[in-house]
Amino acid sequence: MRWFTRCLAPGVWAIVASFLVVMPAAAAGPTDSFPSRTTHLTTTLSPATLSTLQSHAASAQATTAADAGGTSFFKTKKGAVVIVLLGAGFGYAFYSKSHDRVLSPIR
Repeated sequence: MRWFTRCLAPGVWAIVASFLVVMPAAAAGPTDSFPSRTTHLTTTLSPATLSTLQSHAASAQATTAADAGGTSFFKTKKGAVVIVLLGAGFGYAFYSKSHDRVLSPIR
């Protein structure tokens, strides 16, 4: 039984984990079955609606271009907070592991 838990169990878990990743991707099917964006709409839009949609699309592209040209995520305030929280979590984990009050002979 020890041989199973020490040698075979990690291999079984690796196979199960790989199936959890591969199966949803295979179930999605080929990407060619999705309609392309160049298909025409079945409805006709008014010129006012088209101009509104175009202006919104242009502003969204400008915002995306401005964000892409900016700094990386870890150089922003949110990124710094994420790094600090991750460091605090790892630090607390190491501290609690070394200052554990469990006094068992197995430890």
